[in-house]
Amino acid sequence: MQLYKIGELAAKANVSTRTIDYYTNLGLIKPEERSSGNYRLYSESCLTTLKLIERMKNEKYSLQEIKSKLSQMQKVPKHDVLNKMMIIQEQMKKVEEDLRELEPMLRHVRDHKELRQAVQDMAVKGVSMAQVTLAILHETMYLL
Repeated sequence: MQLYKIGELAAKANVSTRTIDYYTNLGLIKPEERSSGNYRLYSESCLTTLKLIERMKNEKYSLQEIKSKLSQMQKVPKHDVLNKMMIIQEQMKKVEEDLRELEPMLRHVRDHKELRQAVQDMAVKGVSMAQVTLAILHETMYLL
């Protein structure tokens, strides 16, 4: 596991060492361990948390709100998240299969006005779902 001294962590997170000290004192982050020279050593997850804190600050969250959200995030059991992701993945696979099955049928009914509208509505919803999915996955990757 990669561990960083405070200066290294500050440089990687693009914040000052004073900010790291402040966040440590507030309990937003905590060192993983101490070196033989008694330096605080921070993990890669602290770097991720620092980036998240800075992004939330840019979104105008107070430090108290950030602390509360970080606390909530730590309470979520990881197996629950993984199970939910697997369920969604299976549902997405089923929708994809259904759409592939529907595709040849749609080619034969081009003149049906209601069907054309339904396809158009579905396309819009599909694009919206794709955008939401990408946004959520992007946020998730940012947090990991």
